[in-house]
Amino acid sequence: MIDSETYQRLLNAHGRRVANRAAVDSIPRGQRTLSMFYACHGSEEMLSTDERMRPGNPANEFDPTGWTLLYANHPSDEHSQIYQDTNGASAYWFDQLRNARKSWGGWVIRFIYRSLVRDESHEVYDAIADDQGDFVSREDHAIFCAWSKGWRGWAAWAASLSEDDLSALRKVFAWLRGEEFTHRWPEPEVPKENEQ
Repeated sequence: MIDSETYQRLLNAHGRRVANRAAVDSIPRGQRTLSMFYACHGSEEMLSTDERMRPGNPANEFDPTGWTLLYANHPSDEHSQIYQDTNGASAYWFDQLRNARKSWGGWVIRFIYRSLVRDESHEVYDAIADDQGDFVSREDHAIFCAWSKGWRGWAAWAASLSEDDLSALRKVFAWLRGEEFTHRWPEPEVPKENEQ
């Protein structure tokens, strides 16, 4: 078990959850309890502000109980933070992007990301987004474009997306780019009474 000075130093530097994780890490696995697990990963809202984990702190990833190995933050994992934040839309959009890439090639992912998510200007992608111009390129790994002059598909598709769709797409792209490391930490639940 770590000494009280070390615990206090970790508490001051990184917050209560990280200090608890260090304490639990020093206990043999067979002697750990479920209450210790929740002390490591429970809701931060229950702690005073000065005891919460520091934002952007790499110590937030310290996970001796192995919770992150059980529930990686994958868009299709119903236990992940990204899935919870998007009410499951992340799974839908991850699947849509994967299928679009299979059908049309890698260019379509770059096109959606640059023109729709980041709203960047790119001559070829702007023409496609405005349903103008030609776009078929083996150099850009296009399998087929499914676009022809006069077709209004991309503009109509972009207009059909809601703010929730765009938000979920942004989160999925952030995950794909490795920009997100968050996990949904567990909270103790009160057992519900059996309904009759």
